[in-house]
Amino acid sequence: MANTRISDLTAATSLADADVMPVVQVSGSGPVKAAMSLIKSYFWGTVGQFTAQQNFSAAALVDGATISWNLNTQQVASVTLAGNRTLSNPTNLVNGGTYALIVKQDATGNRTLSYGSTFKWMGGSTPALSATANAVDILVFISDGTNLYGVANLGFA
Repeated sequence: MANTRISDLTAATSLADADVMPVVQVSGSGPVKAAMSLIKSYFWGTVGQFTAQQNFSAAALVDGATISWNLNTQQVASVTLAGNRTLSNPTNLVNGGTYALIVKQDATGNRTLSYGSTFKWMGGSTPALSATANAVDILVFISDGTNLYGVANLGFA
């Protein structure tokens, strides 16, 4: 078998599909070693274990009459409501994706949030956000690639 660049394997879904055996030896630590471990895990199906915390940088959504949410770049996000708002249907939903939104009331409070048709809630009832000034609610969603199924955790102070 000939040596093959990783970029040549993009169409392959397994070693059998690629009909190659990647030959890579990486010593030490750092991003290259981590990337090679992921590649090894992908091709050989081994389970990896993280040895440090993994997280997404929380993004601040832009407050406005209609709030947009790009799940590709804002998997964890927050927004402070300065008026009654609508959260539009997010873009880039992924089947199995999990997403979190921290919703904060401004110093006035009593702000409402309505949701696009993609959002589905337990029992079909949209949760009422905490109304007190500076209240914090956390909305967590799991996607099937089409909809976001949400749970509201209300009343953090």
